[in-house]
Amino acid sequence: MRKADIKAEIVRCGRDPRHFINEHVKIRHPVRGLIPFKTYDYQNKTLNSFLTHRHNVVLKPRQMGFTELAAAFVTWLILFHRDISVLCIATKGDTAKQIVRRVRTALKSIPKWLMLASITTDNKMSIELSNGSWIKSSTKSADAGRSEALSLLIVDEAAHIIGFDDVWTGIKPTISAGGHIIMLSTPNGVGNTFHKVYTDATEDENGFSPIRVEWWEHPEYGLGASIDPATGRMTSPWFKRETKGFSARQIAQEYENAFLASGDTFFTAEIIAHVLQEQRAAIAEELDSSTRIFNQPTKGSQYIITCDGATGDGRDNSACHVFEVSSMEQVAEYAGKLHPDDFSAVICDLGVRYNNALMVIENNAVGLSIIEHVKIRGYPNLWYSKRGAKPGVDKLGDVGPAGFNAMPSDYLPGVMTLGPNRSLMLNKLEELLRTGNVHFFSDRFRSEMETFLWNNGRPEARHGRTDDLIMSAALGVWIRENHFGAQYNSQDMARAMMNATHMTKTNNMQIQGASKNPEHVPGRMLGTFGTARNPYVMEMANGKKIDFYGLMGMYVPRKG
Repeated sequence: MRKADIKAEIVRCGRDPRHFINEHVKIRHPVRGLIPFKTYDYQNKTLNSFLTHRHNVVLKPRQMGFTELAAAFVTWLILFHRDISVLCIATKGDTAKQIVRRVRTALKSIPKWLMLASITTDNKMSIELSNGSWIKSSTKSADAGRSEALSLLIVDEAAHIIGFDDVWTGIKPTISAGGHIIMLSTPNGVGNTFHKVYTDATEDENGFSPIRVEWWEHPEYGLGASIDPATGRMTSPWFKRETKGFSARQIAQEYENAFLASGDTFFTAEIIAHVLQEQRAAIAEELDSSTRIFNQPTKGSQYIITCDGATGDGRDNSACHVFEVSSMEQVAEYAGKLHPDDFSAVICDLGVRYNNALMVIENNAVGLSIIEHVKIRGYPNLWYSKRGAKPGVDKLGDVGPAGFNAMPSDYLPGVMTLGPNRSLMLNKLEELLRTGNVHFFSDRFRSEMETFLWNNGRPEARHGRTDDLIMSAALGVWIRENHFGAQYNSQDMARAMMNATHMTKTNNMQIQGASKNPEHVPGRMLGTFGTARNPYVMEMANGKKIDFYGLMGMYVPRKG
């Protein structure tokens, strides 16, 4: 090349990273070896966002070439600019080194006349150039907060970095002097920093440019892509091969950009989606929106109020739900930071308002203090647990006034939620949610469901989040099951059966004597041969009859 051509090409490369990458950068392909990097449309759009926005957050599937793209962008940045500082943090050492390794490959593959600066430091974790620019990698997210200043911070697989949530507040000062952030990740549930940054960005609330890329945007992966009629989702021959043997959660996390379905949540994505469908605004709010009313009390209805207390000055909230017992609909909710004496006043007020609702209180250390204040207030309808009672075998407790010495000595006020009891309560809550036999209208409850995760075999709130509304709800379904169970369990079973049953109408033309004119035999009133028919009775093969009306109780109103 002539000197003039070289000069012009250097100028063009310095101005246009897309041209530099496509013309001069090489990447290492696992099968084809060292090959030119030819960017796809979705990568070009991402590059444009890197250039025009200081803060970028990328939601992506696996195997889309974003590590290569980030490395190529960094190569351009440190080669054509002086004193650029780049830090890449990732989930583990090998991942953190990948961008540095790819930058090294790119620098060594470009023409010598394009190497405007020489490499002065080159090791597994860092590269420095003679123009003062450098890139370093780290597995410790705290390093980002300790750095004095960065030109660019790259966070690879941000949703999967342990401890990243804790240091996020320390990262922004790092780039306050005009630096940039590129945050990339596959999803890993909701409630973590990556999820919050991305969702806030989509609502234009945090200054980040949100970039979402789907797997079928890759030209090779999207060949023959179509909507799978069985799932309603995109599929292709490549996708079927790649996801063979994968669980639904793995597919959601690795390929479908699905925040909710990707997390290791105690409640399935389907259950959470159902609660979201039932969600509605409160008809009234009290105590600065801490108390929310969804339905006013109805004369003659039974209610249960379940309470999980906190000290009022820590991270946890004090929380309670009020349920209408027969329908198990949430009619009221409280969540906020009150001291035990003030919280007892709130729950006593709600309980009296809802027809002296049966009050159930978790009797941990804070709960015992709340119970004492409830006793002082003389609440008339408190749950007492019987010492030594075994679930499924013994009567677990009884109801009495909240007074001193109001019950025999083998009855203790409240319910213990530790050990086996906790698992039983949570499993019952999950079961009733799954079968549609308990109904929540609160966005706060749904939000806790999204961040209630399995952690070493124990379901609990994600670090930094709360589960007080979930635990108070678990109390409610547990006592309803064990105290009111004989009255309502058959209705719950009938609801589940009806929800899972599909009916079809067939005009019988084959049996001798049956009317061939459907108008002559009203299907809801007459049997096959014109005799009166009870629509709730089914005749079994052995000749015995089952009356489903007796099973359904009040769930199916009987006519006539």
